[in-house]
Amino acid sequence: MIWPHEPYLMPIYIFSRTTPRFWHFIQTRFVTYIIYKVWKKKRLIIQKNLSVVLGRSPDDPFVKRMARTTWQNYGIYLIDYVQINRFKKKDLNIWFLNNAERDI
Repeated sequence: MIWPHEPYLMPIYIFSRTTPRFWHFIQTRFVTYIIYKVWKKKRLIIQKNLSVVLGRSPDDPFVKRMARTTWQNYGIYLIDYVQINRFKKKDLNIWFLNNAERDI
């Protein structure tokens, strides 16, 4: 077993090991939404960066929606990241095949 090197990944690691996989997406969406709303500094940085990429104002509702969605997708990525180390090679191949379509 490989432990996460970054301290902020530890709660994610424990969560991913103690809950069934089908709950991860629901719970991750909920938790990342709350963190997104509470962590104003990061939220504004994401909105500013996306406004440059999208060519719109940071206050545009589309930019705000994209920033929230990006943050939630990052949460799902972190769950996947910390789960990788618990798979055997055979299981990893199956997992990648099953999830490849989701990530495209």
